[in-house]
Amino acid sequence: MSRLFKTFVCSTALLTCLTVPAAADEAALRQEVEDLRARLTKLEAMLKKVDTKVETAQNTANSAKASAGTTKVGDVNIAWSNGHPKFSNADGSSTLEIHGRMQLDAQFFDDDMRDYPDGTDLRRLWVGVKGKVANDFGYAFVTDLSASSTIQDAFISYDGIKNTSFKLGNQTTPYMLEQQTGNLHQAFLERSLVHDAFYSGRLIGLTGHTWGDNWSFKGGVYGAGGTSDGTDDEQYSVGAGATFVPVKNETTTVHLGIAPRYAVPEASSDSFTYDAKPEASHTSTFRAVDTGAISSVDDTFSTSLEGLVLYKNVSLQAEYTDVSVDRFAGSPDADFDGYYVQASWFPTGENRSYSVRNGAMGRVVPNRDLSSDGWGAWELAVRYSAVDLTDANINGGEADTLTFSVGWYPYSNLRLLANYVMADVDNTATQTSDTVANDDVDIFGIRAQVDF
Repeated sequence: MSRLFKTFVCSTALLTCLTVPAAADEAALRQEVEDLRARLTKLEAMLKKVDTKVETAQNTANSAKASAGTTKVGDVNIAWSNGHPKFSNADGSSTLEIHGRMQLDAQFFDDDMRDYPDGTDLRRLWVGVKGKVANDFGYAFVTDLSASSTIQDAFISYDGIKNTSFKLGNQTTPYMLEQQTGNLHQAFLERSLVHDAFYSGRLIGLTGHTWGDNWSFKGGVYGAGGTSDGTDDEQYSVGAGATFVPVKNETTTVHLGIAPRYAVPEASSDSFTYDAKPEASHTSTFRAVDTGAISSVDDTFSTSLEGLVLYKNVSLQAEYTDVSVDRFAGSPDADFDGYYVQASWFPTGENRSYSVRNGAMGRVVPNRDLSSDGWGAWELAVRYSAVDLTDANINGGEADTLTFSVGWYPYSNLRLLANYVMADVDNTATQTSDTVANDDVDIFGIRAQVDF
């Protein structure tokens, strides 16, 4: 009994010795797990706070970036946008932007048959406003202070439909790539003989405009530009312009276009006039070619074909225009035409931007302007243009020009330009006193240009 009791006591003691540490280890383990859980919960709370702070900081940074340079005055936001002031209401649904351009020219002539006047010229001094109203409506008003306050743009637009716009007022008509590109972004001082002879200028009318990823279409009906004297039915025209861009990638853009136009002259005159200067604005009333007023005109139909290739720092551009004049009262019909081809190269590596929506080229942005310790952008360009305004009993003359251009862009909105034009005019007779038979002339011109 005593042996059994001793054995029991020893066994119990042994079990106790083994059980107590095991129980102690389990309790410690459980406590450690609880501590870890508490720490994990605390870490999760801290991470949540960090995420919140990061998100807040990002939102603050984005807001600061969006409003950089913006001053709030009452309910009006004032910002500096693309080099000019922009005013907007609190939600940005209505805006007003002030913009302008100045082009100062000097031209010198080496004459053949007559004395063209050398001199300086304030070619353009445009000041205008543009903006939107309640998001869906837009407007623009631009006047040229260098030409007795000639109105340029004065229109209202509706832009509430995706990829579609309607424009009502005095505006550029959808005709010729040179015109759609705009005078700020031409490689030369003046547009080609073809444009000068056949483009009708800004007119009052209604234009519909729609576009996609690689095409655009504009079409409209137009009266005369400016104001009418009200003595008779004014001239009117119907025109359109369609463009297609089969290739557009990082290095290459290919643009093709066609622009037909039908026009009827003012009823009181039944006449149209086609003329062109020798690609120089400072020529007083002189013209290289001039049909004079063509009488007994029933209507005219013209077609312009255009092509453009932008490849890296090289561009190639060409247009051809044909105009058919339908006459009555036994007067013979007439047909005139003209074309130009041009090439441009940026040895500094730039090229013009291109807009599928507008179907035209845009601004040159130097890779390194003067503020970036660069030399700005340099452009070398050459153009050949020709126009023929002689047909049937109309002897308006023929002319062609070869123009060389050097352009320097210290900044994207500042340009210095030099052109040398060689004009060859072939007139066996003249329709008006503004032209001289077989009058060839060489022209050197320079321009300083800035816009905001």
